[in-house]
Amino acid sequence: PNDPLAIRRLYLRLQRIRFSKVLWIGRDFYLQTSGNLTIGDRCALGEHTMILNWGTVTIGDDFLSAPGLHLNTGTHDVETLEPGAAPIRIGSRVWCGANVTVLAGVSIGDDTVIGAGAVVCADLPPRSVAVGVQDEGQFLVRGIELPTVAEHVRIELVQPLDRRHAGLDAEKLHHLDRLASR
Repeated sequence: PNDPLAIRRLYLRLQRIRFSKVLWIGRDFYLQTSGNLTIGDRCALGEHTMILNWGTVTIGDDFLSAPGLHLNTGTHDVETLEPGAAPIRIGSRVWCGANVTVLAGVSIGDDTVIGAGAVVCADLPPRSVAVGVQDEGQFLVRGIELPTVAEHVRIELVQPLDRRHAGLDAEKLHHLDRLASR
């Protein structure tokens, strides 16, 4: 009777959300509206997850998010500011680090990793890695497609890393410079 996870599952059922038996939800879960959300099997949504599901949100099997996930299907017409919605589709075996934001209309492929603090505003292909935050409309680091999940991951810098925003020590900066020069 006092099981917080059972209460969260009951809340989802009352909100007409489709999910499987194996689901973990952290505390402070927020859902904008009833329906429009399907969660696959063996998924975990970290605490402080916010889902603004004006449009459809589909999450595949084996999804894992750290705290602070924000899925926002809301959008606006750039000329009229008329509100709208676009679906978000997240594939299977996707992992999102802390404080990841996924914006309306995005599709994330299977076997994808999204690093902490990333803002995903464009589709990510299967077996890719996306890290970084937007700086003047572009990702500092872009998602890359990997031949297989087990192979070595190489991160390609799209533009020079702005060290003022990174807050990295000298050793980490040296490591990033070595990665960028490969």
